[in-house]
Amino acid sequence: MSAYSEDRRDFYQERITSCDAEIAHWGLISTRLSRFRGLTFFAAALFGAWGSFGDTAPMLMYALAATSFFGFIALIVYHESVDVRDRIARERRALNRDQLNRLGREWNKIPEQPIEIPTEQVALAKDLDLFGHASLFKLICNAHTPIGRRMLRDWLLVPADGDEIRARQEAVQQLTPLVNLREELSMRGRLIAKSGAGPDAFMEWVEGKGWLEGRVFVLVSARILALANLISLLLLIFGIVPPFVAGVSLAAFVILSMIFNVVFTGHVHEIFNSVDSKQNDIQIYRQLIDDVSRLPIEGLKAESLKAKLGSLPDQPQKTLHALTRIMRFANLRHSSLFGVFHILLQILFLIDYQVLIALERWQRRHRDEVRPWFEAIGELECLASLATLSFDEPRWCQPKPVQDGKLTAQELGHPLLGDSCVRNSVEIGPAGTFLLVTGSNMSGKSTLLRATGLNATLAQAGAVVCATEMSCSSFVVATSMRIHDSLEDGVSFFMAELKRLKHIVDQSNSLQSVSNRTLLFLLDEILQGTNSVERHIAVTRVLNRLVENGATGAVSTHDLELADNPELSQVCQTVHFRETIHGTGKDRRMTFDYKMRSGVATTTNALKLLELIGLGEQSE
Repeated sequence: MSAYSEDRRDFYQERITSCDAEIAHWGLISTRLSRFRGLTFFAAALFGAWGSFGDTAPMLMYALAATSFFGFIALIVYHESVDVRDRIARERRALNRDQLNRLGREWNKIPEQPIEIPTEQVALAKDLDLFGHASLFKLICNAHTPIGRRMLRDWLLVPADGDEIRARQEAVQQLTPLVNLREELSMRGRLIAKSGAGPDAFMEWVEGKGWLEGRVFVLVSARILALANLISLLLLIFGIVPPFVAGVSLAAFVILSMIFNVVFTGHVHEIFNSVDSKQNDIQIYRQLIDDVSRLPIEGLKAESLKAKLGSLPDQPQKTLHALTRIMRFANLRHSSLFGVFHILLQILFLIDYQVLIALERWQRRHRDEVRPWFEAIGELECLASLATLSFDEPRWCQPKPVQDGKLTAQELGHPLLGDSCVRNSVEIGPAGTFLLVTGSNMSGKSTLLRATGLNATLAQAGAVVCATEMSCSSFVVATSMRIHDSLEDGVSFFMAELKRLKHIVDQSNSLQSVSNRTLLFLLDEILQGTNSVERHIAVTRVLNRLVENGATGAVSTHDLELADNPELSQVCQTVHFRETIHGTGKDRRMTFDYKMRSGVATTTNALKLLELIGLGEQSE
């Protein structure tokens, strides 16, 4: 493991240790508060009983009971704040543990990052391990809001143009040293991700139609019942009418209110849960927007993020603060202290419906404003994810966008292998040429192709790449590596591969009319499902079509005769990997250095591998 990785591991380990100490601190305080809460509650009950049934200074006892009760309430409020701090410390610890595991590529210890992949991109994603268990997305994703995760997915699947890449690179470079800011952003996103609702549900509610808009009966009934209960209660308190009449009136309206609640309140609470949760989502949204508005970086990307928040300073925060005030009453139903009080208000005055009326008034006023705020949050999460990768991998470089139709890299490595990867210098292009990679089994051909595709993907997302130096043109990456037959669709392995190659050729043809965009094809041992003669002819035809369409790329093969093919020899550069045999007899073993060399492979190893595993030719 390199000194750089050790340094980063020590960095995250120190932060984990600090979080452990903080969690222990808040845990100790929480334990003490639990005891004090019990004591103050017991004291309040004791002094209250003493004042009611004792003979000594009842007023003093009541005062002491009231003091103990208010102390009990104060301890509850403070205990809740301690629990919040403890939860935040635990999230910080989990976050730093995840980064530590990413450094070591310990995939089983990193949380899964499920994300929906567009159908047309599934093959590419599988070939390059863009998504899934041990994948690029799992390595770099520190976006936790749904819109941020989808945006990062799209950054990996859809190459940006040169200007956008440079703008992202500028922002990533400035965000890289801002560790605390990135940690705060990720921690808040993690809290939101554990919410019962989240930004998607919130935006769906904001941009949708108000629930009361088509239910005039509910709106009018809620107001009439609340007013009737209030009048009946006042009549009973002030004795304006006989108590029996006022009592019967109040009881009747309360029963109607309870029936009304049973029928409609479930729908109202579903709306409340979409807007906010026990985690105080709105407060976290405000903090995330604060992160965007107070972003301490400069450049085009910073300006575009802040522009999405509107022209008035702190306007989103003020708007969400107004929503917080409305939801404060709705959230009383979650409170262990005021929950009973909320039930009473709901029975008498249908408080949830009054809150919903105010809530939908807010909704109508701000319906068109909210989505850009969350897009800005999601984009900042994406930039922070790339900046975290830059911080974690100081040996990686920021690639240079070019328009020469080439991908050139010094010491290019596979991003998912970490420090264990063997690096090779690679040059692919210009358009109309390709790299022909030959070599024995298990020598590193497929790994080179995937390393090339992954680093091209990172480069065009605006991220750093696993190389010491790299320049990359605007490419659309297309691959044929992991082909599967389908019994269900009646498609053989060979036909499935033909369909994939046809799609890649069609892509190269369509890109001829697109300026400054070239197809980068990566083909691994293609057309193995037929005999060697026909395979040679078929591969030649496919490569000729791709070259004629102005594409470039790399092809791995065991067919050494492709390098001598007169149709291809003028447009291909040949490189190879090789194996080394050590020892003799039963002590023979095969090793690989995974280093790329010029020219065509001079050795093969299929029969040697058969012998090594005991399937060699039997001697009589």
